[in-house]
Amino acid sequence: MRGHTAISKMVVGCCLKKPPETIIVFADDKTEKEDAYRYIEKKYLNTGGYVTGLQLANKYGFTTQNPSCYEVCSNEATTKQRKQTVDCNTIIVYKPVTDITKKNKPALQFLDLMSVIDKYSEITGEELVAKLKKYVEAVKVDFSVVKELLPLYPDKVYRNIYEGGLMGELV
Repeated sequence: MRGHTAISKMVVGCCLKKPPETIIVFADDKTEKEDAYRYIEKKYLNTGGYVTGLQLANKYGFTTQNPSCYEVCSNEATTKQRKQTVDCNTIIVYKPVTDITKKNKPALQFLDLMSVIDKYSEITGEELVAKLKKYVEAVKVDFSVVKELLPLYPDKVYRNIYEGGLMGELV
C-alpha cells in the first residue's frame, strides 16, 4: 500500500492525472495536440505561415515518422529560430528566407520540403518522383516563383529537385 500512497500523491507536469480512485490515468494526448495545433493555426498559419519539417513530410506521405514537435515557418518569427512550449508540445518557429505572401507560400513550403526530403523521405526512385509530382499538384506550386526563390536556398535543394524528377518544371 505504501507504493500506492506515494504514487497517488504524485503529479508530473500536465501529463499525469489522478482520479478519485487510486488509478493513474494518462491525459488525452489528442486533446493537448489539438489545442497546440489550434494555437499554431491562430498565431502562425492564419497570419501567413506554413507547416514545415517532419510534419510536412509526414502529411504528404514521404515518411511514416511522427514528429515530436511542430515546425512552423512564419512572418511572425522575430529570430531565425525560436522554441516554445504550448500544452506540453514543443513548437519551433522559423523565420522565412523572405516575407511569406499568398503568391510565394506554396513555393517556399516546397523549397523547405526539398531541403529536407533526402533526410526524411523513406521512399526513393519512381515512388518518390510520383509522390513529389502529386504534392506539387496538390499544393499548386508555381515554378516561376520557385525559380526566383531558389538562390535563397542551399545548393542541395537544387540537387534534390533534380533527383526528384522535377527539373523539367524549372526549365
